[in-house]
Amino acid sequence: MKTSFYLCLPLLLLQLAQLSTAQTPDPLKIGWTGPLTGNSAVLGIDSVQAAQIAMDETNAQGGIAGRKVQLLVEDDQYDTTKSISAYHKLVSEGAVAIISSTYGSVFATADLAVKDNVIVIDPLDCNNEIAKLAENTFCIATESESIGRSISQDISQKGFEQVGVIYDEKNPFMVLVQSVIQKEHPNSVIVGLDQGNADFKATLTRLKAKDIRALVLLGHDPMGEAMREARNLGIKAQFYTVGTITSPGYQKLAGDSANGTLVAYWEAVHSSAYQSFLDKFQKKVGRPPILELATIPTYDSTKILMDALRVAVAGGKPIDIAAAKRYFYTLKDYPGLSGTITMDPDGAVRTIREAIYAYKSGKLVAAHH
Repeated sequence: MKTSFYLCLPLLLLQLAQLSTAQTPDPLKIGWTGPLTGNSAVLGIDSVQAAQIAMDETNAQGGIAGRKVQLLVEDDQYDTTKSISAYHKLVSEGAVAIISSTYGSVFATADLAVKDNVIVIDPLDCNNEIAKLAENTFCIATESESIGRSISQDISQKGFEQVGVIYDEKNPFMVLVQSVIQKEHPNSVIVGLDQGNADFKATLTRLKAKDIRALVLLGHDPMGEAMREARNLGIKAQFYTVGTITSPGYQKLAGDSANGTLVAYWEAVHSSAYQSFLDKFQKKVGRPPILELATIPTYDSTKILMDALRVAVAGGKPIDIAAAKRYFYTLKDYPGLSGTITMDPDGAVRTIREAIYAYKSGKLVAAHH
């Protein structure tokens, strides 16, 4: 009898292992790609944490139809070429949706997403150009055009006539923002350059000769060096920039030159739900978010994606991506931390708009006219 038992034991253990595996469904895999290192890291380091918090909350509630959700992360350093490689890797690993914080990435992968039947969400940028992309790509973020408009309107309200703009011509997002400003201020002196290899002194010397009264700097960390150089040259113009000034690298390069800069920025309404998120973020990361506009919309985007996937798996396998897309296209009055979120018929959210803030000793405070 003992011999028979020991002979049967391996088969029994195998059957138990198979039963255990059968009772644990495969996780739903969600990809995230964006900058975690390099000059643009401020756009990604908190975004990925926000996505993970949203997914942890989902898993704590039992997952989606009994399936856990798993975040797969790729650092693309805000480089579109690396974004494409990251996209292919995430899809090959089974991601059914990808959250992309790199602007060029959503354009480079939009058609691929249709072919691969995956959803791509941009939680950092939302504008008319993204809205034109193929039907699997969505954006839930601050409206990009509102950045250029808020800067342009403030320049006009303050009566600055001589305007200079320096922008990173290698960054399609900054190109978009400068085009909005150029449309509103067609007589501006506009200089596009590669911020990573720029001779800021030569460019700023040209602008100083034009007696500019407002200087708009559109880029990432190296624009802090441009601020410092401008002040060293004696340029007293009012600085304008975007939320990337919250990056520690940007602030270190700019030093005291950044004080008084006016910034196109956005922050969430400080509700109890917002505070609950901040508490979770602080506990997880050990500090508050650096850049809210790269953090809060990512959290909302991920929560909305979780709801869309609940619809997509309602009928069982395979996942109905078409049903998930319909959920996005019909999203209306969603109570997010970013505010009330409604998806327009073209797959873009335009209810989150930026305004002007003032940079003072490392902090951004609402500017009052």
